[in-house]
Amino acid sequence: MRGTLRVVAGVGLMGAIACTSILGDFTAGETAHQTEPDATAPGGAVADAGGAPDGATEAGAQQLSCSTWLWNQPLVVEDLLLAPSHTFSGKYAVFPGDTGDVRIVAGKSGTPTFSVYTVTKSSMQVQQLDAPAADGGTLPFVAVIRHVSAALGGTTAVVVGQHSPIPMGSTTSYSVTTLNDLMPAAGPLPAPFPFLSQVTSAQTVDDLGVLPFSTTDVFEAASIGTGNPPVYTLGVARISPTSPAVTPSTLAPIATSPNEADFSAIRLLHTNSSVYIYDLNDLSTPGTSAWTVPDTAIVPSPPPKQVVASGQSIGVIGLSPNTSAPAADIFMLEEDFSGQFTSGYKYYVGTVPFTSLSSWTVANLTKLNRSVSAFGAPVFNGSGSPAQNLAPWFQDNTMLLGPGLRNGVTDAGPGPGLNLLWVNSEGGIRADQVGQNEILNDRADFIWAGAVPAHIAATSASWDVVWVEAITVAGVTHDVMRMNELQCQ
Repeated sequence: MRGTLRVVAGVGLMGAIACTSILGDFTAGETAHQTEPDATAPGGAVADAGGAPDGATEAGAQQLSCSTWLWNQPLVVEDLLLAPSHTFSGKYAVFPGDTGDVRIVAGKSGTPTFSVYTVTKSSMQVQQLDAPAADGGTLPFVAVIRHVSAALGGTTAVVVGQHSPIPMGSTTSYSVTTLNDLMPAAGPLPAPFPFLSQVTSAQTVDDLGVLPFSTTDVFEAASIGTGNPPVYTLGVARISPTSPAVTPSTLAPIATSPNEADFSAIRLLHTNSSVYIYDLNDLSTPGTSAWTVPDTAIVPSPPPKQVVASGQSIGVIGLSPNTSAPAADIFMLEEDFSGQFTSGYKYYVGTVPFTSLSSWTVANLTKLNRSVSAFGAPVFNGSGSPAQNLAPWFQDNTMLLGPGLRNGVTDAGPGPGLNLLWVNSEGGIRADQVGQNEILNDRADFIWAGAVPAHIAATSASWDVVWVEAITVAGVTHDVMRMNELQCQ
């Protein structure tokens, strides 16, 4: 494990008045790879979660234009040109750290398996803390990174898998490292503890969900396929550094399906002494299903399935407790098809009272009045399904960024810029920028992008935007992670 402090030179710090335009600020460069906090407040009565009308564009605050940057040039968080691995793995989390800090956790395609970056904005310093080399086994990889907010010191869980050859085949075991948001930038990283052990080569891990209640108390969900043809079982467990290792056979079963895609996009929410589990259905029976289980993970019998949506390919991409009411902020994304091809997206946002979490449907959310164009969608090409996108909530706001889908016949290369959609939990669109109003439209080959608010008000805001782009230098393509503060007025 190592901690390094780097002062990035050549980046001009400017005040809000002297911000530069997003058009033509940055040098361009080049391929594509690829959180939901707990809530322990009791579920009190709040306004009924009846569906809001279509077409809500503003709710309590005006729509803004996000068009200038704080710094003349973006800060380079890490350039992987000279790193052991040239690429990030596609697993990320970005969130506020200690006062004035932004913290980023990113998986890598090699050693180290992940790194934790602390950006001190006032001094423009980046402190990097690498995960230690995995002991034993082969081919370690990051399976999940999940950040859970809290009033003071949220938690991030990083699940790492590792293959271990044995004489009669191979097994894969997973460990989890849990980080407090207020962990010193120099570390040390906490020691990992077992998450899921002894998954054999005859079993398929479809998806893993992790929900840290604290740095030593973790709820997990796993969908695992067994047999030929495989049957997939969704199961849960609650673990700690001192609990016995969980194996596929000791998970408490929740549901089974012959369709792998029924359990491939697990979303978890904790409140009411329960964990609410949401998942996108297979396209053979499109929709979203949900299950409610005790947060002890002791499940005497499988719970009934809740139908959140049916008849459409729609999944939960954002799920978090509301900051001012006993309710959940929810964002759902629907994928439309023309034949076998994606033709567009629809967006649904709103709050659901904790008392209604076992019975709500997509009809209880606001359908955003936004173009369904796949080209203007704030998604990434390689997402695979709507629920593979993530919309982390901060202060009951979320910002989605992505280049949108491209026409593989007429668009020879990746399109420049990132579409931007900023919404609040009331169903209001605070900013919606596509086409010539995209951000970072002087560059392409984005791998990932995320944003966390630095300041939100009725007439102004600023968001810390972190993105990864692929760059080719002397024939070598590698990833670079950058950051800048986006100003909205």
